[in-house]
This record gives sequence, structure tokens and C-alpha cells, in this order.
Amino acid sequence: MKILYKIADSKEFKEIIILRKEIFVSEDNYPEEAMKSLNDDKAIHLIAKVDRKIVGAISLYISDEKETLFLSDKLGAADNGLLADVYKLCVLSDYRKTQVSLGLIFLSYKYLKNHRVQKNFIFVLKNKKEQIELYKKLGYERS
Repeated sequence: MKILYKIADSKEFKEIIILRKEIFVSEDNYPEEAMKSLNDDKAIHLIAKVDRKIVGAISLYISDEKETLFLSDKLGAADNGLLADVYKLCVLSDYRKTQVSLGLIFLSYKYLKNHRVQKNFIFVLKNKKEQIELYKKLGYERS
């Protein structure tokens, strides 16, 4: 299986919203109005595609020095002022046991590092035990 990872364009972002609905509303009973986040218009959205179909996505929002992130009090200050929210990792169920999730997380880490982000926060629902364990293995701490 060949996976293409890339930054989503505006057309692909519309597909991400559909993917989020399929996963978060159908599987996790999220409210539909929560599929679009406040910072989505300013965020970077990374996608994984298989056979031209988006099978996974993750979103990254980088703050500047003058802006406070949702949970920046938990992160503390960064020397250069750059903090990031990493949010709404979603992968179709058929691709969850593949490298799609790990690839999206690695790509997000690389993107943030290349943009000199020193600290980031990842929001994961409590019932997402597999995601929490994966992030722990990658060095993230629970707060």
C-alpha cells in the first residue's frame, strides 16, 4: 500500500471535514458542530492519501508570541514564543492498524520542528486509549 502524505489544500480540507464527521460524529458521538475548530482557517492540515482517497488527517495550529493557546498555561512559555496545538487526528478504521497514524504524527512533529516550535499540546479524548499509549511511546506526557 502506497501512502501519500501532504499538506491539504482548500478542496481537500472540505474532505477532511467529511472524514472528521465520519469518525468523530459516527464513532465517538461528537456534536457535528464541533467538526470545524476555531483555528482551522489558520491551521496547517496534513493528510494521508491512499489511491487518491484521504484516509487520515491531523491539524496543526502554531501560535505566535502575542497569542495564547487554549492550554498554554499547561505548556508554559517557549523561549521563542512558538507553541502549537496538534488536534483532530483522524484515520479511517481500515487504516488504523497501518502506518497512517504514525506517519501523520511523525510528519506533524517534523513540520513543527522545521518551523521552530518548541512546545506543543495534543488533545486526545480519554476513551482513546490506543492514541494515548501511542503518544506516550513517542515521549508525550499526560497533563
